[in-house]
Parts: sequence; C-alpha cells; structure tokens
Amino acid sequence: PDISDLPSKDYALFLISTAQYYLAPFAKIIDHPQFRKQTEDFYENPAVEARKSRMWYSQLLFTLAFGEAYAQTASSQAIPGLQFASRALSLIPSIVPMEKNPLAAVEALCLGALYLQSLDLRLMSFQLRWSSLTHAHRPCQFGSLKPMQHYLLDRLYHRQDFSTLVGAPSSIRDEDITTKLPSEIDDSMNAAAMTLQIRLSRLTATILTGVYGVDRNFDGSLLRETQSVLHKLAAVCRDLTSYLGTTLHGTNIKTSKLATRLILSYHHCVVLTTRPLVMCVLQRRIALGDDKKTIPEGPISSLLQSCAHSALNILRALETLDSFLPFQLETAWSPSFLLQIIVAVAPTFVEDRAWLATAHRIFDRMISRGSPAARLRKRDFQRLEHIMAEMEEFSPWGLLGSDGNFAISPNEILNLTEGLNMEEFLLRE
Repeated sequence: PDISDLPSKDYALFLISTAQYYLAPFAKIIDHPQFRKQTEDFYENPAVEARKSRMWYSQLLFTLAFGEAYAQTASSQAIPGLQFASRALSLIPSIVPMEKNPLAAVEALCLGALYLQSLDLRLMSFQLRWSSLTHAHRPCQFGSLKPMQHYLLDRLYHRQDFSTLVGAPSSIRDEDITTKLPSEIDDSMNAAAMTLQIRLSRLTATILTGVYGVDRNFDGSLLRETQSVLHKLAAVCRDLTSYLGTTLHGTNIKTSKLATRLILSYHHCVVLTTRPLVMCVLQRRIALGDDKKTIPEGPISSLLQSCAHSALNILRALETLDSFLPFQLETAWSPSFLLQIIVAVAPTFVEDRAWLATAHRIFDRMISRGSPAARLRKRDFQRLEHIMAEMEEFSPWGLLGSDGNFAISPNEILNLTEGLNMEEFLLRE
C-alpha cells in the first residue's frame, strides 16, 4: 500500500480526534481506544503495519479524510480529504473475503460508505454499505468476538440511513434482525439516543416505502399509510421529548450534537410525511386557478403549519452546525424545497421571512467547504425560485385529466388527518 504523503503522527492523531468528535454517533463504527493504539504502532513502522492489515490501513485513511474535511477552515475548490479517501477505496476489494478479519472489513466498508454519502454519491455508498453487512445481522457469522466487537457490530447493522437516503427498501425485515437494540445492551445516554435514531431511521424507511411507494393503484392505501405514519411519529415524538427533558436535563440542547441529530431526524420525518399534502395543495391551486393563498382552518391547516414549523427548525439547526456533516445536504435541501412551495400556496404559514437567506447561506457554506453536490443542489434551488416567481404571473396550467379530475383527488389526501390531534406531534424543544 502507498504510505507516501501521510501527515505527521501528531497531526494524524489530531485529525482522528477531530473526526471522532464531529462524526458523533457515526464514530462508533470503530473502537477508538484500540484504533489510537494501532495508529501509534503504525507510525513506528508504517510500511510493515500497512501490509499487515490493509483493511485497518484503509480505516486510517478514511478517518484522516474525515478529519481533514472537518478541520478545514479556508474555502477550497478541491474535495476535502479526497487524497486519503481515494487511496482507502483502492485498498477495499470488490469482493471482500469476510473470513479474514471480517469485522475490520465491515468497519472499513462502512467508513467508505459514509464518506461517499457525504459527497452525495448515494448509490455507490449504498452498494458499499450493502457489501459490508450482507448476513451481518446474525453475529454468528463472525465467530468468536469480544464484547466490544459485538457492541460495535450491533451499532453498525442498525444504521438504516443509507437505504432510506437512496429510496431503497430495507433488504432485511426488522423482525429478522437478531442483534439487540443499543438500549437493550446498556442504559447509557448514547445507547438511548442510538435507539431513538434507529426508530427514526425505520420510520423514514416506512415513509419512503409506504407514503412514496411505487405501483400504487390509488385505492386509498396512501391515505392509510400516511395516517399510520403520523401516529407512529407522535409516539416517537413523546419518547424524544422525554429523552431531551430527562437525559439531557441541565444541558444546553443546542450545544449537543447528539440531540441536534435526533431533532433534525424527527423534523425531517415530518417534512417527508407531509410533503405529498403540500404538493397536492400546489397542484390544486395551479389546475383550478385558485389565487387565494389561505388554507381553511382545520386539520389540514394545522398539518401544513406543522410542516412549515419543522422545515424552519431544520434550517435554524443546520445554520448552527458545521457544513460538511454527513447527510446534511439532503437535510438542507428537503426543507428549503418545501418552504418554497408553502410560500407559494400559503405564505402566512412561514413566519420567519429570513428563511430564504438562511438556505442560501447553508448551501454557500457547503460549497466553500468543497462539497461538489451542494453546487448542483443550489442551482436546482435557484431554478425552483424562478419557477415559483413565474407562477405568479401566468394563468392556470392545464393539468386536469381527460375526465376533468385528478388521478387522485386532492380532497381525499387533504382529509387524511381528520381526527388526529396535531398537538401530539409538535416537538417541544
């Protein structure tokens, strides 16, 4: 393996610590005390140690790539950490010999998937992550493991973000997973947070395969799926509110990356669930030429207000965070897109008029930190702004079907939340 142009030992340890801090729960992919010890040994004889364990060396390179990305303060046109990540990817074979140090292979592949995801290379990330965890839901595949290794493996498997971010269904049913939830292993604050994150990831997967499922016959199942998700979201909200109020009691939640990630995930679920309703309101307004920008009081109005509230909270939280966090680009794009639509159909629901400038600042910061996908997303966002502005100037578009109706009645979707108590899923921060 190529060991040229590596940072000095002291700087490498600094980058490792930086990556560990900023990656937060994702840093649990590796055993950091053991990893630091191996890094110390590596710098005693780099060539020998790199040959001894190619998978561990790839882990080191990925960690250095993340550390460099987070430590970078000046603007850059280059992708941060790419020189290390590209070398790390070259060390990972297309077919991993899982019988040879399988846990190291899984850790390396997961770090690689995480880095690719941070560049918005979702499909490549998903494929790499799938390679690492095929059959890993049954720990017996890994033979005799130490307690810490079992602990790490459990956390590796329960990350469902990669599947949901590419819109892929979970390849293995939740009931077939034999690894325990983190909160069933220990009662620490991190374990409780990880369990909540798992529930939110599963709920996101449910939303994408249910609310956004393909091959629908518009037989009413969409309404049932959406209502079911909203009830589940209310249950998660209660547990999350309890966690924030008890586990983090006396702590400034805004300074906790753990709490911020959970809050972002929750609000993202709200945005994903309610987006079809917002689009139906927009579709009806365009098709029927309704110039009124008010929504009648009732469940639909409350739901759209909740959607706008969550979207605004996401942007506010993102502005306080560092701009090269994994998964942040999609989290920034979804609320920005949705707020643009809500402003067009019901501007009174968006109380913070500075949200547009906030969205642009977030995209600009990501671009300045070397994110190649952020530039494309900002361009799409500017195009959406232009389209929404033009919509104010033109007469209704002919989007009605041949029979004069929508394929699915907007009223059917807009009435789906009748009887729901909206207070149940308004997160109290």
